[in-house]
Amino acid sequence: MKWLGLDSTKVDDISILKPLLPTLKEVRLGITEVKRCSAKNVKELIKGKSCLNKDGTPKVFWKQWLGL
Repeated sequence: MKWLGLDSTKVDDISILKPLLPTLKEVRLGITEVKRCSAKNVKELIKGKSCLNKDGTPKVFWKQWLGL
């Protein structure tokens, strides 16, 4: 899979796509708005930007809001 289009979806965090990284080259968000803490593109996804902690639990609100 080279790209994934998420136009007009209810996806608000693309960090769940991390397992697809070996084959995923681009994520097209279009008008879909994601949370501040979510990665906005594949580069940020590779760097580990996510709304989730490493154990899979959601980050506390203030970390999500600040995009940490």
